Amino acid sequence: MRTSGRVVYRIVTDELPFGPTPGVRFNDARILIVDDHANNIDVLAQILRRAGFNSVIGITDSAQALATIRALQPDLVCLDLVMPGMDGFEVLEAMGPELAASPYLPVLVLSADITPEARRRALASGARDFVGKPFDAVEVLLRIRNLLETRSLYQTLQRHAESLEQQVRERTAQLSSTQERIAEELNGSVVRGIFTASLAMQGVRQVTTERRVLERIEAAIEEMDAAIRQVRAAVFGLRDGSKPSNGATTYATHAPAG
Repeated sequence: MRTSGRVVYRIVTDELPFGPTPGVRFNDARILIVDDHANNIDVLAQILRRAGFNSVIGITDSAQALATIRALQPDLVCLDLVMPGMDGFEVLEAMGPELAASPYLPVLVLSADITPEARRRALASGARDFVGKPFDAVEVLLRIRNLLETRSLYQTLQRHAESLEQQVRERTAQLSSTQERIAEELNGSVVRGIFTASLAMQGVRQVTTERRVLERIEAAIEEMDAAIRQVRAAVFGLRDGSKPSNGATTYATHAPAG
């Protein structure tokens, strides 16, 4: 057992199941420890580093917790509850907007106040897990790994959702472009159809006009033929001294006397 400030931590190094091995995951995860006792931070940071976590930062001033979270963008926060100034509940309340905006920022409360009221209040305020002090190192590491695993899944889902949204935007843009192209082609086809129909109507009108002209020419030719026939009949009638068949008056020609 090791005494650190007010709290006794049970650390059995031989029982730590995690070490800095190639198979360790999340060893680059950023972990922030907020505790008003520096010794408590040192002990927990040692446990985490021995388990393979390389980025562990601790602060003793809880009033700086929110600014540090915004600057560090941690993957997990280990938070004490009983602290002077801002206690852990006030820190959780101040973190509300950060917790809402972040894709699952887990907060692990480590507190000597293990009453049911403190546990329920911490969890209701946004904490994802609660471990009482003194804590078992192996249990804390397992809980931290579980929380980081859940955060990783949330981040993966968020990236997948963003990728889907981007695909939807691209497909929507492609569909809109295709619709515009089809509309242009349809409009072009309609215009061409109207133009073709107009030409056809003009052709029909032209043919009709030409037909009427031909009919008039044919009628005129027939009239001319009739007139020629009448003239011929009249000429032949005069030659034969007979009365024209059309009823015209025949004038006799008298030779002069003597």
